[in-house]
Amino acid sequence: MEATNIILTPSKHDPISITCVYIPPSSDENMFTIDIEYFIQTASNCVLFGDFNATHNAWNCNNNTNRGRHLYNFANMLNLNIAFLPTPTRFGHNSANTIDIALIKDLYYPFMINSINYLSSDHSPVFLNFNFKLAVEPSNPRAVSHRLE
Repeated sequence: MEATNIILTPSKHDPISITCVYIPPSSDENMFTIDIEYFIQTASNCVLFGDFNATHNAWNCNNNTNRGRHLYNFANMLNLNIAFLPTPTRFGHNSANTIDIALIKDLYYPFMINSINYLSSDHSPVFLNFNFKLAVEPSNPRAVSHRLE
């Protein structure tokens, strides 16, 4: 697995690990989750995002590969959210699949995932945007205020 990892440390919040992932098609179909597990342990909140070269109908692919089944079972076992587009992210000869996905662990910010399909690559660039704007804590509805007159 090829990966680049950064860790964001927002003030007054837990660190967030973001890992850009590429799993080559020739990598071991059963051992690649060991690398994923390493990056999942870098922070309590994390996102692994990129080209997993794994197909599964859980993320709108036409077929399930061994790597896709293994990744799907792994994600379920660790209770990871899988973010994906409703349309394919890679286009080949007579085939189209969604292989660019995100694994999200314990990061409960709202997000949007979308792509741009006008580039001249066999992959559509995929963007995963989280809304990190934190709401201001509401005032305590049980608080009693006294007004002096």
